[in-house]
Amino acid sequence: MKLSHTCPKCKGSRLLHLTQVADRVGMEGDELHEGLRRGLLGGPTKAWRVARVPNTDQARWSTATAGLIEAYICEGCGYTEFYTRDPDSIPVDGDIVESIEGPGGGPYRT
Repeated sequence: MKLSHTCPKCKGSRLLHLTQVADRVGMEGDELHEGLRRGLLGGPTKAWRVARVPNTDQARWSTATAGLIEAYICEGCGYTEFYTRDPDSIPVDGDIVESIEGPGGGPYRT
């Protein structure tokens, strides 16, 4: 959908583009559980990122995040595709993130 602007499921052309996907709300612990139970998700959200990476700013937590997620949603059927906006920002460490290359070596089929 990102390139074709057409839903692969229903062929619809009315799409929503979310430049950031909310990962979680700003509540934690009992406050979060009570909010979820009551259907309340108020508070600030965090942008969804796919990778936890070493933090170069040692004054803060020991890990940071990378790989901001964006989404395309078909308004007709609700089908959703997620994409990582900045995959080059995710460091390959061989432990949490490993790089795998298929037999073709590229993103295109022959």
